[in-house]
Amino acid sequence: MMSLSAVIDPLRAANRVSPQPLFEWRIMNADGSSIELSCGIRIPTDSALADDLHCDVLVLVGGFRQAHHWPDRLLPKLNRAAQRAQLIFGVESGTWLLARAGLIQDHRVTTHWEDVDTLGQRYRNLNVVADRFVIDRSIWTSGGASPTVDMMLHYFRHHFSQALALEVANIFIYQGEQAADRQQTDLALQRLQRREPRLAVAINLMKERIESPIKIAELASKLTMGKRTFEKHFKDVLHETPASYYLHLRLNEARRLVMGSNSSLLEISLRTGFNSATSFSRAFKRYFGISPSQLRLIPKPT
Repeated sequence: MMSLSAVIDPLRAANRVSPQPLFEWRIMNADGSSIELSCGIRIPTDSALADDLHCDVLVLVGGFRQAHHWPDRLLPKLNRAAQRAQLIFGVESGTWLLARAGLIQDHRVTTHWEDVDTLGQRYRNLNVVADRFVIDRSIWTSGGASPTVDMMLHYFRHHFSQALALEVANIFIYQGEQAADRQQTDLALQRLQRREPRLAVAINLMKERIESPIKIAELASKLTMGKRTFEKHFKDVLHETPASYYLHLRLNEARRLVMGSNSSLLEISLRTGFNSATSFSRAFKRYFGISPSQLRLIPKPT
């Protein structure tokens, strides 16, 4: 919902502050039915994507399971519509849809930071980076809701005026505009970096080693701390042992893959550092209260 709003509400605000309305927009999907957002709210669409669509900007906003909501058989329709647009924006997993439709080939692009590595591995012809938003020729891509606001403000500044971008930002009391090439980062980790830089280093190492977990003793050694001292300090600050925190990081990544990919449970278990699908499923159910195979059976929103 935030990613969709990050596109539409800046357009609404720009119309509000302009002498004449600058923008009209339509919400379309594959079949014209209402869209259930990830939060469970349903919104109506104006129509299915039209074969004869003409627009200045085509914006693809995607969340979980974009391949399910836009099946392969409809990719040619999307491709035809894109040929008539002057600019194409891919928001969050909208970048995946651009890649699947063959609309990006050797482009520099971004997507949500959780998917940057996976997108790059799947489409090796792309230069996938973790920037907040990326502009490459007529393709603009962003990593999520907040970067999309930045991208829309840049669009106003580049195609209209700096004054328009400032007025829209003021409407939203938006003072946090970031440069396009600033890395998508975990803001909570940034705050921890300022207070406890060694623990932030440890967590970054954990995140880098999801597939092949690093031993806690080795982590402590890299921070020039004894294992017991490191464990005590970690628990004092974060109220959890490093081993428990690390396991939860891996399980949350596994949950994302279970819900948002078609990878087998064995593949997911190996990608998140488990020796077998059995041990993975056991740990997953203990933490989430549901097995990964059961979770896959639950209908997912967009």
